[in-house]
Amino acid sequence: MAVSLKRVWPAFAIPTLMMLLLQSTLSFGQERVLRVLNYSEYIDGEVLTLFEEETGIRVIYDEYESTEEAWAKLKVGGAGYDVVIMAYTHIKLAIDQGLLRKLDKTRLPNIVNLDPEMSVNPADPMQEYTVPYMWGTTGIAYL
Repeated sequence: MAVSLKRVWPAFAIPTLMMLLLQSTLSFGQERVLRVLNYSEYIDGEVLTLFEEETGIRVIYDEYESTEEAWAKLKVGGAGYDVVIMAYTHIKLAIDQGLLRKLDKTRLPNIVNLDPEMSVNPADPMQEYTVPYMWGTTGIAYL
């Protein structure tokens, strides 16, 4: 039986966004906003609504269909994103081009709970810019 990503995603989306939210720079007294750039159809709109209701933080959720579209959005308005989800194969280039900011790990207390073996990213071996977003495998079976 296949499991739909849309069905299991809420279990991962809210904790992930909440952990990453600690990294964002939110000013006291101003509207709290979290700007996210992610692949299209990865987070259901209902999950974002629940997150906003539970935290009082408004989410501006930008989606992209292709790597080229993501690069265009990052280069034009990249400084405005608090969370950027991209394939690990593109992270090194984003770091080299100055499109990502180093994480302030003092604001990510739950980072110690990550499995070190699952957190290895050759593009960011010291995890200065990244934290794992999700893990999965894709397989094809022929009968």
